[in-house]
Amino acid sequence: AAAVRPDQNAPDATGAALPGPVHRVLAAEVARATEGARDGAAPRVLDVGGGSGAWAVALAGLGCAVTVVD
Repeated sequence: AAAVRPDQNAPDATGAALPGPVHRVLAAEVARATEGARDGAAPRVLDVGGGSGAWAVALAGLGCAVTVVD
């Protein structure tokens, strides 16, 4: 994966830019988890108290298998 400068937005799985530093960190963590997977499986995420699903949608867009419990 290409390095993202602090003044750039990180691309999501579709190539669209994610806004802000929180999303850049999120994208980097998901990339790290994906690269570290032994079987190539998508990172699994449990979003407890997910509400409207804003984080779940962002994580799914980055390739995670997400379960939301509200």
